[in-house]
Amino acid sequence: MGAPYALRLDDVLKAIPGSAGIVTTIADRLGCAWNTARDFIDRNPEARVVYDAECEKVIDLAETQLIRAMKDGDGPMIKFYLTTKGKKRGYTERIELEHMFKDVPDDDLRAVIQEAAGVLGSGDNGGATPGTEALGG
Repeated sequence: MGAPYALRLDDVLKAIPGSAGIVTTIADRLGCAWNTARDFIDRNPEARVVYDAECEKVIDLAETQLIRAMKDGDGPMIKFYLTTKGKKRGYTERIELEHMFKDVPDDDLRAVIQEAAGVLGSGDNGGATPGTEALGG
């Protein structure tokens, strides 16, 4: 086998800008395999800083487009922004669940759970279903 492909830091630093953080693009520019480029970036702190900055630019671009869409009145984008960035102001989606046992008294519900636990088998836990301790099981 031949010697491993050696990348130079200067070449990698020149290949990253404008890549949008896409390792395949960087590897193509360097003429090496994807994993060679990825490993170099992961192992070299200076390359990692430049790579991370490139990735952040793409996020900035996406946020710019999102804000543009919101300014144009795009309702779904406005909702997305508020549910992600507006959480501290209460813009979150809450899921409310109702179960079919809401009107069953706790004692009756405990009895049903304990009976089901007995049907499932006793095992090493004395017949209790794990997690039913709070229900008296």
